[in-house]
Amino acid sequence: MKEADRIRTGSRSYTKAGVNAECFQYVNNNCQPCACGYKGKSDKPKFRYRYRTLEDAIQAINEFLLMVEKRQEEKKQRVIEQLQKRKEIFSQVEIGSIFVSSWGYDQTNVDAYQVIEKKGAATVILREIGFSNVAGSNESMSCRLLPIKDFFLEGKETFEKRINGYGISMSSYSTACLWDGKSDFYRSWYA
Repeated sequence: MKEADRIRTGSRSYTKAGVNAECFQYVNNNCQPCACGYKGKSDKPKFRYRYRTLEDAIQAINEFLLMVEKRQEEKKQRVIEQLQKRKEIFSQVEIGSIFVSSWGYDQTNVDAYQVIEKKGAATVILREIGFSNVAGSNESMSCRLLPIKDFFLEGKETFEKRINGYGISMSSYSTACLWDGKSDFYRSWYA
């Protein structure tokens, strides 16, 4: 579609330095001012409209380019913040640190992992560990748990994970966070 807009009679291309977008201003078959805008490598326009005046079309193009620029800057800022959070969490991690993941839908599962080794700037080697029940916390189909340091589960091998800005992504539905050493965790085997 971009090529078709370039070929139109009187078509003008608009870009802005450092902004990953391109806009076109053209006149349709009824001699009405039109504009369209593309973001990134997309072949589908993010907007394509007819305007009352040429000034309105150019204003829409400028607003679109500013919006894309703003979103690019916000994305850069989020990446910087994520890297800072990752560094902060990684600096707190030591060999023996524990990450805990609580997840589930009709039940609440809890998993704990102990750091065996630190590698590079954000990678840890983990091994799953077990829990102990908190005294007096057993209720009907639920209890509270505390991770037990160095209580490695048999048959569970070590594995490598990268720390992100929240902890460690264990799966699409589970994130493990650095344990403070005090908090206990709720587990239930039915809702």
